[in-house]
Amino acid sequence: MKVLLLILLATLAVSQSITVNSGCKQYANDSSTCVVCSQRFYKDSKGLCQPVSTLCNGYDSSTGACTSCYDGYILLEVICIANSNPKDPNCANYSNGICNKCSRGYYLLNSTCTAVDPLCKTFNYTSLLCTECYQGFSNVNNTCVVQPASPTLSGCASYNNSVCIKCSRNYYMNQGVCTQVNTNCKSFN
Repeated sequence: MKVLLLILLATLAVSQSITVNSGCKQYANDSSTCVVCSQRFYKDSKGLCQPVSTLCNGYDSSTGACTSCYDGYILLEVICIANSNPKDPNCANYSNGICNKCSRGYYLLNSTCTAVDPLCKTFNYTSLLCTECYQGFSNVNNTCVVQPASPTLSGCASYNNSVCIKCSRNYYMNQGVCTQVNTNCKSFN
């Protein structure tokens, strides 16, 4: 009798098992059929809501297949896997394993994040050129160089970005350098 009672209790326990559908947002009137799954869930072939992979940024709501991945992961058919390429620590955004945006103070050059000159105040990310340097530095050929406190080149009368652009009287420009006119010369053009 005890054995029969145990078998009967075991049968009742099995037949009364309830499937919990934790990802269901809205049930039908019968309270057992899920009509709408919660966000980041999809309905499987049995009508149960299954979670979408946490690595998926975008997904197909009917199958749960990943369509795009979060940074640091790449899409392999319908799943996201860790990017096996060494990460550039200065990369702010990857797309399919390739850096497409660098962190502030870096620019993308040949798929690598390259540091902007720390002396550069304004950098043009389109032309990849420094357009303005911090105070005390001058922009010479898109490179920031120390600006002289006062004219230091002999014979230079005027500077532009630490480059002599006009020579003093009795000096002439000779390949970017002010050269003194020969003292024996009475007049000079």
